[in-house]
Amino acid sequence: MSGLYPALILSGYNPALVLKNQAQSNSSKTRNAWLRKSLTVSQFVIAQFFIMATVLVSKQIYYALHKDLGFKKDAIVYIQTPYKTRDLNKNNVLANKLRSIPQVEMISRGSAAPSSNNTNTTEGVYIDGKKEIKTGVEVKNGDENYIKIYNIKLLAGRNIQKSDTATGFLINNKYAKILGF
Repeated sequence: MSGLYPALILSGYNPALVLKNQAQSNSSKTRNAWLRKSLTVSQFVIAQFFIMATVLVSKQIYYALHKDLGFKKDAIVYIQTPYKTRDLNKNNVLANKLRSIPQVEMISRGSAAPSSNNTNTTEGVYIDGKKEIKTGVEVKNGDENYIKIYNIKLLAGRNIQKSDTATGFLINNKYAKILGF
């Protein structure tokens, strides 16, 4: 039914006159087709816009899926213990139980995964002898296996060790640049 009306209208035209772009069969004047031309051009512009938007979005999705984040994210299980019941002894018991599972390769205790938004924010102060640099710092806690599990490459220095206390820490490249290294 939707094609009936256009078929009736189009069947009433004389093909020879339509190809000559004459408006009426009795007239030899060419009709002004500005509306038809503008609609055709606008259809092509809209189609080109959607084609370019589709290509752009597909490239962004490909980039997001294949971008190297700088750490390993596959085959890692993250378990968050309840905040109110966090206790070092209980966490040690849980870690030892998990280590006893043959399929578990490595255990690390930390606050969150590298890609997580879970951070503690504090103020960092660095004095290099000449000036004092105060910055906001987002902290993620982790033990000596944190870097190994996520396969994070160190640019300089060494990984933290089990004997390190609260004075041992690692910083990322961006924070090193802020401090002037």
